[in-house]
Amino acid sequence: MQSNRNIKDAHLRLKLAWAWVQEEWPKRYPSDLTPFLTEVYRSPELQRAYYAQGREKVAIVNSLRRAVALAPISEVENRSIITKSKPGQSKHQKTPSEAIDIWFAKGKTLVDDKRLWKQLVDLIHEFDPGIKWGGNFQAVDKPHFEI
Repeated sequence: MQSNRNIKDAHLRLKLAWAWVQEEWPKRYPSDLTPFLTEVYRSPELQRAYYAQGREKVAIVNSLRRAVALAPISEVENRSIITKSKPGQSKHQKTPSEAIDIWFAKGKTLVDDKRLWKQLVDLIHEFDPGIKWGGNFQAVDKPHFEI
């Protein structure tokens, strides 16, 4: 398994928080975009590919990405570091996963909307105030929630 969006692979606190979001979001925000899981568990190989981005030459990064069935990226995309966690250090690699990533999308485009993030964070913290949001990290990671 490289990566998945299966909430069953998450820690119980995150499973329950996600169930709460799925139940409450449509009641409270019926006209807004619906949040969806983008990642729960990450294999060491996938974490290695993510960690290499922005740190290694694009040919190396794309070789690592191909090994985990990810599309190649461009030189421009490879200018961005997408994770601070080395392989073995990400909470996504724990079993069960101690992190989930959540996004909003309109069609196939991810939507980064301050109001939506606030609603989502407030809803999750209403359920479990101990869940940490990556939007508050020094290296901001808005989609990331962890215990």
